[in-house]
Amino acid sequence: MKKNIVLTLVLSGLVLSFGCCGGKGEPDSALSGTKWAASEDGVDIYYKLTGVGNYTLVFVHDWCNDMTYWEHQLPAFSSGYKVLALDLAGHGLSGGERESWTMEAFGRDVASVIEREGLKNIILIGHGMGGAVILETARNIPDRVIGLVGVDTFKDYYMRSYSAEQVEFFIKPWREDFKKRMREYAVETFFHNDMDQAIMKRILLDMMNAPPDRSLNIFGHFLRYDGSLAFRDIKVPIRCINSKRRDTSYDIAAENAFSFDWIYQSGAGHFPMLENPDFFNRLLAGILEDIILDLYKRQSK
Repeated sequence: MKKNIVLTLVLSGLVLSFGCCGGKGEPDSALSGTKWAASEDGVDIYYKLTGVGNYTLVFVHDWCNDMTYWEHQLPAFSSGYKVLALDLAGHGLSGGERESWTMEAFGRDVASVIEREGLKNIILIGHGMGGAVILETARNIPDRVIGLVGVDTFKDYYMRSYSAEQVEFFIKPWREDFKKRMREYAVETFFHNDMDQAIMKRILLDMMNAPPDRSLNIFGHFLRYDGSLAFRDIKVPIRCINSKRRDTSYDIAAENAFSFDWIYQSGAGHFPMLENPDFFNRLLAGILEDIILDLYKRQSK
């Protein structure tokens, strides 16, 4: 019993990294010009590509969010980079017909779009569960990726693989009252104390209105994902912009990654790119410059 209680406390933070797994809707006005590509298993993946530059930033949203969560980053970086945001399968505009909702399948979603557009010199940016997705993307197309940036992710409790019994223990109360449990966890441990109420309401509605069966299926696969294996395979810098809302450790990433480091964005919860986008964008700009400089150094050797 004690072990299960500890597991509940650890995993409670995990669920708060997520939003709403929807079907196709109307594209956000800030993301007009949306295109689509077929993923490896035939699911339509919708995306937005804009900007100019020799390097491409690929933004990957969290569980049950969509590409509109990057609405402050696409215009900010499109003058110096090509910028791509997409809806993973089962989210936003993208199709929801899939048999296996693994992180590997989501990674192939992203890789399919990148290959469709012929993009190179890519820096992958993933939020929450998107951290696991970009790890798998990098494993699929290593020759195209020069760096990864996580947003409130790559923490040990995200990257550790839990047993089927542990996953079911945690998910069981959610099956009984999905909306109630989602709201409780979000209000208690997810948001920063001074978070804008309109942003909080938007996220809460997304999270609470997620389709329960599909969302929990995806979440179960995320909890069983072993990030240490992916870290060992990726030979480019991995960086992270994280929140201090929860105390955590990064031992799995630090012990297995080729090059890993993180910084904290003060005064933010799990959604720093929405809560304080100007500050977030400045932090991200610095990290991007470091990754590109690292590439030059490695190429000059």
